[in-house]
Amino acid sequence: MKPTDTALARSYGLPKVHKPNVPLRLIVAIKGSPTYNLAKWMHSKLKFLQENSDASVRSASEFLTDLHGRRIQSDEMMVSFDVT
Repeated sequence: MKPTDTALARSYGLPKVHKPNVPLRLIVAIKGSPTYNLAKWMHSKLKFLQENSDASVRSASEFLTDLHGRRIQSDEMMVSFDVT
């Protein structure tokens, strides 16, 4: 896993147009950086944790389809974590 032709990670912002004052969402692209191969290796080792999970969705439309017809009980709470 020796990096070759490495570069610094690139960062840029995407505007959150749905928020007041249009703040930016920071994106850090690590492809080509010294830690890219390590991140790729870690992903290959940890991806089994998400496979076949009924607690994760890949898109907003998948989420809406999954929610259709469900009822939230009074002792339940809907929570969302964005860890990408």
